[in-house]
Amino acid sequence: MYRLLYIDEESEDREAFEDIMSDGDTQLIAAHPYSDETDMLDFIMREKFDCIIADFRLMGKDPNIKYDGTDLLKSIIEKREDFPVFILTRVRDEDDVDSAFEATRILQKSDLEDIDDAKELKRKIIKSIDYYRKQTEALENKLEKLILKRQEYGDLEDYDLQSLKDIDERLERRLNIDKRIPDVIKDSESLESLNKVLKEAEDFLITINKKK
Repeated sequence: MYRLLYIDEESEDREAFEDIMSDGDTQLIAAHPYSDETDMLDFIMREKFDCIIADFRLMGKDPNIKYDGTDLLKSIIEKREDFPVFILTRVRDEDDVDSAFEATRILQKSDLEDIDDAKELKRKIIKSIDYYRKQTEALENKLEKLILKRQEYGDLEDYDLQSLKDIDERLERRLNIDKRIPDVIKDSESLESLNKVLKEAEDFLITINKKK
């Protein structure tokens, strides 16, 4: 199941995109942008969306909105590294978007007018979600293997300790989880401190699973 959020100030565009994207496997929530970008971002972070799509010109009609789609999506990526986000725009906006956002994350509203193009647009979104999930799951599996290795052998080599720290930091950036394994892991010398650090790694893995 995929849960998407589409943000656009135009109600007709929201309805059209919702009709195209929603089906048995995909739930699309179409929303008008909040006036304040921070409030919009807080809402997104609270909800468990798999992908965020935003119109480029969010402040086109509503004078209370002081940010555009690229501002919002960049803020999301700062909190969740590599998270699937896309700008949905019209051809006339393309040059402006290209200067502000990477081309692979730009979708054209004109593609919604053709059935085949709309299907391809949807496939691109779903593919990005699947890739993000796969990469995150691979990191989680590596973290779990290191924790299991510690449980089995009671100790880890310096290389494994550094890998544990690196994986923890990457997952923190990807999932926006504040709890981290402390930096002491890099220099742990005593068994007591090592056990404490790796217990926190186990708790961190539990926290990740609760976020899913």
